[in-house]
Amino acid sequence: MKTIVLASSLANIERLCPSERIVPESRYVVLASMRLGDGGSKDEFAPVKKMILSILGDWYLPRGYTLVLNGDIEDMRRFWLKDIYAAWPELYAAFDAFAEEGRLRKIVGERDLALLRLLSYPYALSHGLKIESSGSSIIVTHGHQASAPFFGRDYLSDYMVRWLGYPRRPKVEEGRVKDGRKAERRLYQAASSLSSILIEGHTHRPLFESMSRRELTRRAIGDAAGEDFPVVAPCLFCTGHALGARGLRAIELEGSAILQTRWAKLERGATGEEGMRYVRTELRRSALADVFERMAVATKAFVDEP
Repeated sequence: MKTIVLASSLANIERLCPSERIVPESRYVVLASMRLGDGGSKDEFAPVKKMILSILGDWYLPRGYTLVLNGDIEDMRRFWLKDIYAAWPELYAAFDAFAEEGRLRKIVGERDLALLRLLSYPYALSHGLKIESSGSSIIVTHGHQASAPFFGRDYLSDYMVRWLGYPRRPKVEEGRVKDGRKAERRLYQAASSLSSILIEGHTHRPLFESMSRRELTRRAIGDAAGEDFPVVAPCLFCTGHALGARGLRAIELEGSAILQTRWAKLERGATGEEGMRYVRTELRRSALADVFERMAVATKAFVDEP
């Protein structure tokens, strides 16, 4: 029942959100959960500000990427928006640079949902983004619709803003998603039922083709030993927390391919491409056509199960 409700919510988001078609020269980078604060000791973004600014300005902007900010960019549960603006003018300048070229997409999550009530916010906001690829759909949405109290409310999730109001005194909360694995399973089942790729950031566990790196390694070892594993539809992708312990995490789209990437700081004195102090590692890459084909096979296997 919950899968049906969430699938209906995601289908509604897909129907109503902005839509665009991917072409061979298209490049997208999806980031989520930056949780911008006031620049103080409780601001999760503060320790990595130089990395983010360099990566956006020196790599993604000049290479023609469309920047998709997939929710929880501003942490409005813990900080006033005016304080966030005051703390991070350089980052908003970077967002402006993408926006001026028509290459910024801003999606709301549960922590920045109140932005929907602001008339003066500088960027267009939505609950999701639909990217069409050869007749199939990629849905980018934050994913908080899989957790209470937003479950099953899709566009109506802004009822929280209406009832709680804005501005309201920020409330300090711990950052872990308490029902992360449950929400992850719900999102996986809903995306599978829609036969769509879903890119989310709410659950914070990096996923590629519905599996973490540990699960992929375990499955590879098991396959070599002749073990049998249940069929997994490769429909769910999660950027993870953008500011992970090992660096910046992202999901990228490059024409006909989808990638999982990670940025890390180089050792002192070392420099990478373009003189950057950070290195981009491509963790996984798959052809979109292959992903959709394997999703269809997995869906048929589910239907054929006794």
